[in-house]
Amino acid sequence: MQEETDYLVKGCGAMGMAFVDTLLSETEAHITIVDPRPGPGGHWNDSYPFVRLHQPSILYGVASRRLGQDRIDASGDNQGFYELASGTEVAAYFREVMNDGFLPTGRVKAYFGSVVTPEGDIRDLASGEMRSVRIRRRLVEASRLAASIPLTHRRGFDVEAGVVCIPPNDLPRRISERRPVTVIGAGKTGLDVITWMLAQGVDAGRIRWIVPRDPWIANRRAFQPGPALLAESLSALADQSEIWAQAASVEDLCRRMEAQGHWLRLTQEVWPTLYHGAIAAEPEVTRARAIEDIVRLGRVVSIHSDRVHLQSGEIPAPADTLYVDCSASALGHTRHLRDPVFTPGRIDLQSLRFGQLCFSAALIAYLEAHGGDDEEKNRLCQPTPMSDTVLEWIPNILVGSANRSAWMKTEGLREWILNCRLDPMTGLIARLSASDPRIAREAQRLRATSAAADANLRRLLSAAESPQDTSV
Repeated sequence: MQEETDYLVKGCGAMGMAFVDTLLSETEAHITIVDPRPGPGGHWNDSYPFVRLHQPSILYGVASRRLGQDRIDASGDNQGFYELASGTEVAAYFREVMNDGFLPTGRVKAYFGSVVTPEGDIRDLASGEMRSVRIRRRLVEASRLAASIPLTHRRGFDVEAGVVCIPPNDLPRRISERRPVTVIGAGKTGLDVITWMLAQGVDAGRIRWIVPRDPWIANRRAFQPGPALLAESLSALADQSEIWAQAASVEDLCRRMEAQGHWLRLTQEVWPTLYHGAIAAEPEVTRARAIEDIVRLGRVVSIHSDRVHLQSGEIPAPADTLYVDCSASALGHTRHLRDPVFTPGRIDLQSLRFGQLCFSAALIAYLEAHGGDDEEKNRLCQPTPMSDTVLEWIPNILVGSANRSAWMKTEGLREWILNCRLDPMTGLIARLSASDPRIAREAQRLRATSAAADANLRRLLSAAESPQDTSV
């Protein structure tokens, strides 16, 4: 028997759920969700046990339900900043959204452990049972931005039989073995693994860190959008905007961002060439600097019982080394994804504001419910994909700025943003500026520099033509 639905959503991770949540609030549509995992939450079902959000919980999840308690942490590396939900908390949150929010409406049907076939049918992975579905409105692709994570990704290197190479998920069970540990990868996962081991009391001398490319890491202090820290966050953002307006080159921009503490790096001896948008607090990066055995010979090619072969050389290794694979690229596979969000019969969920996937998906759902034709919707939905370098990140800042300008000029959408949980800063600025002179002053400073910042960033892009520039 053929089923019918208004929207068939492929993927029940953060973006898929944020989209469905807003569509349920703004329409009377029937929605069918399909995901190969056994429940909602996407990659959070497979996350390592010590992972946390790297942005405040305030900014994550769905628009209709708070994640966490909007508390400020009183201890730990995140002390003084808004709380960061653990992976376990995020997974539980999405189960609550599904079970207590979506399913009771009677307008959502979910098929877990299933996939959508190229023909548009639903196939149960365990039984092979097929369901035919007629889509009345659109197919929603919510899985293209699914994160590549250590537990499930395909390694890009060979491992000799007998060598122990594990994902971070297995590390807590094996850390007591007291063998040498080599961490592979210098993204946010690699940083998490390093700082977690050191916090557990593992001696830094036991740890080797393979860093294919040094990263720029954004300081979390500028990402504090709750009322208690709004003025400080606005001040940091205004400072950054002034840097973007004044920088003489891309390298100068990086140096100024670092000098004012907005960006961090592992060592002053190596110029970073990676920018994925990772966010950390200064104590995390400071602790990671305790690792002295850092290998910078490119990516791992193969691991053998007595050595590691890398792109630019080979290093000896103890036979009992425990390797921790942190080389998964997260959203690296989406770097060049700039397809139209809206096409006939289809929606491709994409980032519209760099690093804000949940907000982007919710906004796309609002436009689907209230926007004009696809051309008008796409005008408001220019993608900001994952970046690999600072030079790739700059266009995302420019596109995000243009998107925001267009949104705030669009009646209905502007009011929705002012009241959206996933963009608390916009509404708080509007509500608190009259009573808090510092918030009003910093918000005005940010507005005053935005046009000059955009103009200079465009100039920097045009000037960055040499190979040296494209590496930053």
